[in-house]
Amino acid sequence: MLSETIVGFMFVPAYLYVFYKYFLNKSIRLREITILSALTAIAILTSFTYIFSIAVLIGLAIYQVIRIYGIFSRFLIKTLVIFAIPYVIFFGFLLANRSLSEYYFQSIVYNRDYYIYNFPLVSGQVSKNPAR
Repeated sequence: MLSETIVGFMFVPAYLYVFYKYFLNKSIRLREITILSALTAIAILTSFTYIFSIAVLIGLAIYQVIRIYGIFSRFLIKTLVIFAIPYVIFFGFLLANRSLSEYYFQSIVYNRDYYIYNFPLVSGQVSKNPAR
């Protein structure tokens, strides 16, 4: 599927970069957080089934910011705002077009009821992911 390929292209550089900064104990700059925010927003808006992976990536980035700058820093507030901006814009777009219910159906209901649990039989086995 195309959406999984797009998410893969968004995740690999983002995860590599966050782990690189984490293991070298280096700070993440605002420009880098903006790039991470864009990559994660594209990934989650392309395929909502990766919400847990995106949450882990954003959590690692925020943890790195807290570890370097502290929990009560302006940089942390800026980071949280930068991560929130794409979702606020998208939510506003859905509200303006009155398509929030359609997005909910396609992203949540369809993925839960039809897409995730209706895989074709592989070797006579039904493949189900319990995390979903």
